[in-house]
Amino acid sequence: FRRRYPDRPAPTARIGSIKPNIGHANCVSGLMSLVRVLAGLAAGKRLGITGFGASSRHFDLRGSRFLLDGESDPWPC
Repeated sequence: FRRRYPDRPAPTARIGSIKPNIGHANCVSGLMSLVRVLAGLAAGKRLGITGFGASSRHFDLRGSRFLLDGESDPWPC
């Protein structure tokens, strides 16, 4: 991204999960992730992680471009 667009800030990479919504569904997890993205596109929202409170102390994402979020927000698409 930096090589192609050196004058633009790096975009935020949001990390999401479908597991809190459907549990451990290993055989369809990829499909459900796709359905989750399509549902977000249809609603015009980036869907937050259901039941998310705070990240683990084992993850330090401060200062990185990655974001864990429990709130949904507008997704201009």
